[in-house]
Amino acid sequence: MLKDEDRIFQNLYNDSGADIESAKLRNDWNGTKEILEKGREWIINEVKSSELRGRGGAGFPTGLKWSFAPKEVGSRPHYLVINADESEPGTCKDRDILRFEPHKLIEGCLIASYAVNAHKCYIYIRGEYFNEGQKLQTAIDEAYKNNLIGKNALNSGWDLDIYIHYGAGAYICGEETALLESLEGKKGQPRLKPPFPALIGLYGCPTIINNVETVAAVPTILRRGAKWFSSLGRAKNTGTKIYCISGNVNNPCNVEEEMGVPLKELIETHAGGVVGGWDNLKAVIPGGSSMPMLPKEICDNMKMDFDACVENKTGLGTAGIVVINNDQDIIKCMARIARFYKHESCGQCTPCREGSGWMWRMLERMAAGEATPDEVDMLFDVTKQIEGHTICAFGEGSSWPVQGLIRHFKDEILERNKFDPVVKKQKNIPRLLEAYATLSSSSPKLVIIGKGSERETEGIQSKIKDLNLEERVLLLGFRSNPYPYLAKAKLLVLSSDYEGLPTVLIESLICGSLPVSTNCPSGPSEILKGRLEPFLATLCAQDLGKKIELALEKTPQISEQDYLHFSSLNITKQYLDLT
Repeated sequence: MLKDEDRIFQNLYNDSGADIESAKLRNDWNGTKEILEKGREWIINEVKSSELRGRGGAGFPTGLKWSFAPKEVGSRPHYLVINADESEPGTCKDRDILRFEPHKLIEGCLIASYAVNAHKCYIYIRGEYFNEGQKLQTAIDEAYKNNLIGKNALNSGWDLDIYIHYGAGAYICGEETALLESLEGKKGQPRLKPPFPALIGLYGCPTIINNVETVAAVPTILRRGAKWFSSLGRAKNTGTKIYCISGNVNNPCNVEEEMGVPLKELIETHAGGVVGGWDNLKAVIPGGSSMPMLPKEICDNMKMDFDACVENKTGLGTAGIVVINNDQDIIKCMARIARFYKHESCGQCTPCREGSGWMWRMLERMAAGEATPDEVDMLFDVTKQIEGHTICAFGEGSSWPVQGLIRHFKDEILERNKFDPVVKKQKNIPRLLEAYATLSSSSPKLVIIGKGSERETEGIQSKIKDLNLEERVLLLGFRSNPYPYLAKAKLLVLSSDYEGLPTVLIESLICGSLPVSTNCPSGPSEILKGRLEPFLATLCAQDLGKKIELALEKTPQISEQDYLHFSSLNITKQYLDLT
């Protein structure tokens, strides 16, 4: 566990003030001028040596990103942009830094701006963080007043102006190029890359974009040395990280811990454990809602750093740990997450725009147990069609959580979704077979015309066998011209759960065969009203069997008046009246 003396953010719980005097007592602004005097190359190399990786989600090496900025300032000015658009569900670390440690961020902005030759820094804050933005503005005003930023900051010869920009609260503006578009006053939609912002960013100028936590950690790293920071954690996963723990835990919290800390230790020690005990754990989302969830058996020995997460087919992301216990409906949880991503898609890329909504609707059906087993694999296939086919990572962010659900909880989805298309299909052929089985063996043969999937056909054949109807039922499959069969038939039977516009009932009358139908929603009751109403059955196989038997025994003659009743003009008028 992390020692108190190694904590970068010492006021994460607002134990002391956020003002400049309190910040200085926590060693902020100590030796900052001396750091600047060491030069840009030293600062960048020291950040590189520390192996600090971006704390906003992608985990890109910070020092390497800074080195991409042009060494010399040409005709285009350089900009530093701080991403404080913290919209990832399950994440609220930057909010506490803005509220309680604003001077760490401002000091980090000064050092970072000097390293990348940027005289202007914009802090892009999500609109809902208005109070946090006001506290940050107070701290910025204090920094100006004390000559920590502004003209000739700290008498170092370096000028820096910091501006706060409030966004509209769109998740997509957390993506760096969409953030730049929004900052420029345009619609928040991602740009194609390359070119990358380091070369062509804000207003077409070189721009470095960093997360709040990343920049706020830099001053302490430079004061204490890269060697100290890299000694924490493990190679390529060094330093400390603020972990946000929420969900089904007894004590939701933000906590700064060493990278690579065991997940179980984080939850048990800092968050008061899982509600109902560790054995009641169902799954954990380790890095905010856009990362794939992990089941308990992996969480038992999981370490929280970038590489460990990748090894387990997930991502550290923002380290927004969402704990889900066995009291929750895991499929419903994922449907809710999918709904969020469907809502937040900017709509620019077709796979994401259409796919995110499709995934949500499919998951809602799976949560309700209304999907077929085949659709589970189809859903996974759709996620693969979205992943890697959009101009930003939002496609991955919306599809990865769904992949995690299917990867680890497919059996649970299949257990709930036993929706057999044969049994519950609108036409409900098994109901027809059950109804027919109640008739005497001397009844006319049952002929079934139509083509379903291979699985549907196998299901019907299995049902016929179970009811011992092999000699009495004929499966003809698809026929392009069914009218000769209708003309020879004594009855046409519809056993549907639902019929939109059952024109086959009218066609059967025209061909001289009497229709019998379930009284399902929509058309049959309108078509068979009047003299044919006795041949409407409930959605019950036994009742349908009785109506078939009645029709076989007492077939009425169809008069010319009846045919006129079913003329195209009359039927059209009836449906217009209905709608």
